[in-house]
Amino acid sequence: HGTRQSHQPANGMCMAGLRRLAASMMDKRGGSGAVETMPSAASLVLGAGVSPKMPAGEAFGTVYVTGHKDGRVRLWDMYSTQPQLLAVAPTPAAMAASLGGPSLRSVTALQLDADYGMLVSGHSKGEVRVYQYWEKPRGVAVASLKDSGSRPSRVAQLGEAPGLQLKLRILVHEAEITAVGYSPSARCIVAGDKTGCVSVTDMTQPMTLWCNAPLPSPVIGLAVTHMPLPGKRDRGAGV
Repeated sequence: HGTRQSHQPANGMCMAGLRRLAASMMDKRGGSGAVETMPSAASLVLGAGVSPKMPAGEAFGTVYVTGHKDGRVRLWDMYSTQPQLLAVAPTPAAMAASLGGPSLRSVTALQLDADYGMLVSGHSKGEVRVYQYWEKPRGVAVASLKDSGSRPSRVAQLGEAPGLQLKLRILVHEAEITAVGYSPSARCIVAGDKTGCVSVTDMTQPMTLWCNAPLPSPVIGLAVTHMPLPGKRDRGAGV
């Protein structure tokens, strides 16, 4: 994603910001701010043992996201023929924190909205995690939702380093998450699992509005969007 436009949210991602983050992690190698040891193993292998130099002055590039068996999500800068690790979620602070609930499991679904800096990951034991990108360290209140229609059952306070900061854990599913989606206009997260259950979580409260199975069939894809309502005159006619 390129340089940030005036209409883009302040916590949206841009290529220059992600590269600054990666460079700072290299400078802090082995320190408390490092997300992983830099440079990445992939870069060293593809670069014949030499870490590629970050392109100077470039604002646009290609980022791809990978989910892994260790439960982590990684963002990669794909330039030339050598990928460079940009960011990892969760951060060391979130990994070390006692958040309650199930331990982190394999990633099974992903959704990234770079304009809003929002990353949603689904996991093999039914957990959904929401991460928010920030370029500065922050104190973060991480909420956990365990039941539909209820406010957070637990809120953990974390001191997060710059990058993808854990924001919310949704624990209403009991089966592997197979699809996730995020709507910035509706401010909601949707998730589906292999038993057919679909959940909708309102990010403004936060609260999972409902979680049920409209069909006894695994969900393999989903999306959410705003639709216009009929005018007041037509609503009484069942339109």
